[in-house]
Amino acid sequence: MVQKLLTIFIFLSLLISSASLSAKPLAPTPRKPKLVLMPIIVSSEDMRLRGQMETALVEGLQEKYVVFSGDNVLQKQRETFAKESKEAKGDCDQTKCMQDIAEGFGSELVAVAHVTKQDGGYFLSINIQNIFDEKVVYTKSRAYANQTAFEVIDLLRELIGEKKRNETTTFAQVVVTPNIQETISKSNTSDVESTLWTEVQSSNTVEDYTIYLDTYPKGKYITLAKARIKKLKDDAIAKANEQAQVQEQQLWDTAQNTNTEKSYNQYLTRYPNGKFTALAKVKLNKFKLQASSKEPFQDCPNCPKMINIPGGEFMMGSNESSDEKPIHRISIPAFAMGVTEVTQGEYKALMGTNPSDFSSCGDTCPVEEVSWDDATAYAQKLSTLTGHTYRLPTEAEWEYAARAGTSTKWYCGDDESCVDSIIWYKNNSNSKTHPAAQKRANAFGLYDMSGNVWEWTQDWYTDSYASITNDGSTNTTGEQKYRTLRGGSWDDSPVITRSAFRGSVTPNSRDNDVGFRILRTK
Repeated sequence: MVQKLLTIFIFLSLLISSASLSAKPLAPTPRKPKLVLMPIIVSSEDMRLRGQMETALVEGLQEKYVVFSGDNVLQKQRETFAKESKEAKGDCDQTKCMQDIAEGFGSELVAVAHVTKQDGGYFLSINIQNIFDEKVVYTKSRAYANQTAFEVIDLLRELIGEKKRNETTTFAQVVVTPNIQETISKSNTSDVESTLWTEVQSSNTVEDYTIYLDTYPKGKYITLAKARIKKLKDDAIAKANEQAQVQEQQLWDTAQNTNTEKSYNQYLTRYPNGKFTALAKVKLNKFKLQASSKEPFQDCPNCPKMINIPGGEFMMGSNESSDEKPIHRISIPAFAMGVTEVTQGEYKALMGTNPSDFSSCGDTCPVEEVSWDDATAYAQKLSTLTGHTYRLPTEAEWEYAARAGTSTKWYCGDDESCVDSIIWYKNNSNSKTHPAAQKRANAFGLYDMSGNVWEWTQDWYTDSYASITNDGSTNTTGEQKYRTLRGGSWDDSPVITRSAFRGSVTPNSRDNDVGFRILRTK
């Protein structure tokens, strides 16, 4: 019995061995190459269908490739472009970024597809490239006329070489998306219009309602589609009007807070028929009345107080010093002049700094330690803020304003005994500046035209008036080395504070007895 079983075992072993030797080896299953499908590039009108278009491409590509697509690729693209752009300190290198994306998915192939809307249809293209050796694996593009966005989905499958679907395939099967899969599967596939309408309602955009109307111009939902389009457009107009009202209110609030002619004119230029147009015009009229008034005014809350100086003629100069000769007649047009020298508070409010040596004197004391360039920069910034032209006065304008109709040494007279009432000078200043407007004003309502601090003028200094014009304009003659100062200071004797006295220093000079007064043209 044992011998018999052994014989059977040997026989079966030989049989199995013979069968295995005669059998052909199984062919290995070919591996599909990996491919990264970049987010499909579509027109803004078709963004709602981009996912379905991308799905159509994936379905076709999967016959030949292992395809990576969707949110994972999009996230990788964002991360890579951000990282590479930051490291390059500029735009991401397109090839390098694409290589990084492909490498992240263990792929060499990258596909880029475009769906471009054009009159009467679409232009579709796809390009598959080995991103590392820059060889094109597959590329195709084609224009399709008289197509809708939904029909593009089938066309994309054709573009990548997939066989056409069976003619019995319904439109409803083509436009399936994850969020309405269940709805469509339950619906009557012959009612394609209702399926489209369901999708269009979910997006609720003018563009998608228009697609419905273009596809079904006599459809059963056209009245509702048109009503929805009208409501969406009306809502958009209402939102735009609301935004416009907010913008107008913001500009008006700015005009009121700034309270300058420039700000009100800016409002009127932008809104000639606006909500506050009448009020802006009233505000501007007040500025006009102010310009003709003899009372001090300000063009902004922290601007220097100004006073209008009427135009006129006067005899400029004196015979007391050679550089004050010859005495000559000057004709001066009207202008506005700072009631006081620019104060520390006014300078700090506009320029953000206070260079004054006597800063402990306080905001109402004249600013000093300012160069000619500093004073000019202040005037320019004030002009920009207010919309008026501010500058330093010319020598002629300064002397005309200082004299205020007088022809005496000081505007208080020729007797030196009067200067204590109008001037801070060497004998009464205690070697420092003093708050503005504590002494008596001249006939024009100007304070401290003499004393306290010297005042910069526009003019270059010349050693006589021989070459000076008679219109009061800026003197640009001479060697142009020194700018002219007027008025004297807290550190000077009375003779130097005379209305006709002229001082001169280089434009970049700064001292604790030098400040400036501002002038505004009409």
